[in-house]
Amino acid sequence: MTGSYEDYISIDEVLADGLVNVDDEGFKFFTRGWYKRQVRVGLERLNYQAPFVEMFKDVSLPSDLVLAIPKGVYNIKDMFLWSGDDCVIESSKRVFWKKNQSLGYGHSFTANKKAGQSDPFIPYTGTDNLYFYNINMGNIIFSDVCSSYSNVRLVYDGFPSEIGSVKFIPPFCREALIGFITERVFFALKSRDVAYRVLWVDARQDLYVGMGFEPSKWDYAVHMCKKIDTKIRNDVQKYLSKMNY
Repeated sequence: MTGSYEDYISIDEVLADGLVNVDDEGFKFFTRGWYKRQVRVGLERLNYQAPFVEMFKDVSLPSDLVLAIPKGVYNIKDMFLWSGDDCVIESSKRVFWKKNQSLGYGHSFTANKKAGQSDPFIPYTGTDNLYFYNINMGNIIFSDVCSSYSNVRLVYDGFPSEIGSVKFIPPFCREALIGFITERVFFALKSRDVAYRVLWVDARQDLYVGMGFEPSKWDYAVHMCKKIDTKIRNDVQKYLSKMNY
C-alpha cells in the first residue's frame, strides 16, 4: 500500500474528534490525560494485532551482560551489538536468540548445540564468531563474547513515551480509534448511570461488529495496518526512535 507520511495524524487529532463524539469537549466527564491514555491503549492493541510502528532503542551493555528490558519495549524483533559513537552496519554484530542462555558474565552459556555438533541453520564456527542472547524474568542475558561491545540496539514494536503531537498514526486508523474512545467512555460512565449502558452497547457494536459484508472499524484498521509500505514503516521508525535520546 502506497501512501504519504504527510497524511499521518497525531493522538491530539484523534482526540479532538473523539471528544465531540461523546459530547465532552469541556472535559466534564474525564480529564484530558485520561482520554489520551485511552487513545494510547487503542494504539497498543492495534500494534499487538498488526504491528505498524517499529522502533529502535540504543542502550549501554551492562558489565554483567544482564540487561533489564527497557520500559515500553515489547516483541523484540532484532538486536545488534556496537561500540563507538553510533551503530553502523560495518562494525555492528547481530545477536541471535539461543535457548538456555547464560546466567550472566562468567557463567558461559549452555546452548543446546555443543562444540563440534552440526546445526541445520547455523554451522558451528566457534563461539568467538557467534553472539547469543536469551530472555529470562524480564532480563536480556547475553553470552560472554558480547562483552567486547559497549552498546546494544534493540529493534521492537512500541511507542515513545511522549507522542501527543507527533504525527505517526495511519489515517485509516482514525475511525477505529475514535470508536475505541467512545466505547471506553460509555463503558466507564455506565457505572455512574445505567442509562449509559445502551450507548455503550451501541458503541461496542459499532466498533467491533461489521455490517453485512463490510468489516468492522477495528477489523478494517487491523487489515490496513498489515499492508503499510516498508518504506513508510521505516520512516516512522526512524522518526519516533529519535525521541528516545
